[in-house]
Amino acid sequence: MNVYYRLQRTRRTVLAAVALTLLGTGLALAHGNEGGVPVAVADAAFQLSPAYHILVVHFPVALWMVAYLFILFRTFSNSELAVRLQK
Repeated sequence: MNVYYRLQRTRRTVLAAVALTLLGTGLALAHGNEGGVPVAVADAAFQLSPAYHILVVHFPVALWMVAYLFILFRTFSNSELAVRLQK
């Protein structure tokens, strides 16, 4: 594979990851209304910011779900798209 092609593909992946992270943070801040997520740890109650909660809890779960769907798609399909998703 051409080195230039790999670099271009890596740049696109990094840009997409950064864009999704910024989008998630922006949405969390826009919909937070300073409510936060109440957390009680050993008699010390505090609140997590909505952005932190979304990035730490919801983002990994979404990644796991996408990975699981790719695996399921590849398991039941032998199409060119399924093979590309596997790589």
